[in-house]
Amino acid sequence: MTVPQQNNVDIFDQGPTFTSQSPCSLKQPPKWLQRPSSASFGFGGKLASVNNLASAQGTNQSRVVHLRTLVTENEIVDRVQKLKTAAESQTLSTFCEQKSAEAEKGDSDSDSATAASWKVLLNLFNAGGREELITLLSFSKEMTAKQVADAVKAHKRAPSLRARAFQVAQSSTNEENAPPSS
Repeated sequence: MTVPQQNNVDIFDQGPTFTSQSPCSLKQPPKWLQRPSSASFGFGGKLASVNNLASAQGTNQSRVVHLRTLVTENEIVDRVQKLKTAAESQTLSTFCEQKSAEAEKGDSDSDSATAASWKVLLNLFNAGGREELITLLSFSKEMTAKQVADAVKAHKRAPSLRARAFQVAQSSTNEENAPPSS
């Protein structure tokens, strides 16, 4: 019996050996990886679906794309159609008037806020509605003029305050840079 000669080398000290193989390239993914169909939702309730149809040879040759419109809330669709009609016929100002009147008929606070929003939009369609827009946004010329006058007075007083702040900053900087007295 012959004993293999040991060179005092531990088998675990040797690094792993790798053989290089060329990577496998596929022209198409395997059948188990291919998607038989897919679907995706888009803006406006659109649904796009794709189906892979099998050919006579059994491979997926053709793909059919279906675009469908899904309606979940008919009330919203009706409101959108009314808005589109008003935009196409360029009668958005009358549309805003109608919506404002409908919102004013309601009793809740949200209805009054909605009515105010429609009034602001209606005002944007009017040519000379700048003064009315200012009042709708709860501003007044007198109050704004007073606030501007107060701000100007405060700004005129500010240079003396700024000069004093500058002097204080300068004196603290000079104290920091001054050599220590012994």
